[in-house]
Parts: sequence; C-alpha cells; structure tokens
Amino acid sequence: MRAAVPASTPVNPIMLIAAADRWYLLNFVSNAVTENCVTGPVRRNAGLPAITVK
Repeated sequence: MRAAVPASTPVNPIMLIAAADRWYLLNFVSNAVTENCVTGPVRRNAGLPAITVK
C-alpha cells in the first residue's frame, strides 16, 4: 500500500498492488463488507428483532 499510493495520481487514481499482496488486501475488504451484510445487523438496523449472542 505504501509503495502504491505515491504512484497513483489524480489523473490515474488506480493503485497498482503487487501480486503477492493482493490476496491480503482483498481478504481484508471482503471481511469488512461481509460484517455489515450478515442477517443480524441488517435486521437490527431495520428495527426488526434480532438474536444477539454475547
């Protein structure tokens, strides 16, 4: 990430991530998105009953 950010510009904002690092970055993003799309939080945000396990 630190090497890719300076290489991006306003004209070309795409960050070129090394192939060895892509899986880690995509896995992090996938996990962050998935956390917000599971049934419990969606139901809770809609004001519906949801089971919470603590």
